[in-house]
Amino acid sequence: MAGKEKLDPSKAPLLPYSPVQYDRTYGDTLTNILRQYFNVLDNITGQLLAPSGARFLSTPTGSYISTSDQTAALINTAYPITLSALNGTVNIDIFIGAAAANSFPNSEIYVTYPGIYNLQFSLQLNNTATQEHDVNIWLRKNGNNEANTNTVVGVPSSHGGIDGHTVAAWNFFIEWTNVTDYYELAWSTPSTTVKIDYKTAAAPAPATPSVILTLNYISRV
Repeated sequence: MAGKEKLDPSKAPLLPYSPVQYDRTYGDTLTNILRQYFNVLDNITGQLLAPSGARFLSTPTGSYISTSDQTAALINTAYPITLSALNGTVNIDIFIGAAAANSFPNSEIYVTYPGIYNLQFSLQLNNTATQEHDVNIWLRKNGNNEANTNTVVGVPSSHGGIDGHTVAAWNFFIEWTNVTDYYELAWSTPSTTVKIDYKTAAAPAPATPSVILTLNYISRV
């Protein structure tokens, strides 16, 4: 093991050619080479199967945000929820807008490998009206609604000259069997006074993304 967070990969040993006749020295040398190789393999598997062995593994992971307001031009109309940037540098084999390439802004999420993924998100919802309004948020696959994925969120009314706001946040487990498929979030509202709101930095807080979305690999299908 090199350091605390990396395992040295095993390398198949170069075995000596066997002699025509029995030679104990050759046998001892061969056994010693194999013993060292198996010790390396034991060390690797032992580290991986240890309680904290997962720290050595790298799995598909993506973290994204939107730094734009997202509005509804028409009431009760489905709109895709777009993402506009990576959130930091976390992006391993997950892409927005196209397979194997990030293309912002876009709502379509692609993966490189099939498997079961955990999609988590939060939306900063804002309402300028003096009455509460609902927002529907759901999951779509290849542009089609996924059954039983909608949630209705009530956004408070404005009060005291301050817009009403709330955060919608939950997750979906997605069984990604075909890497040519894409998933996306969609939303609708019965009032155009509601939007998914980006807020610039205002001391002491940093900027507030309108959307935060993460996707990480859980297991093979």
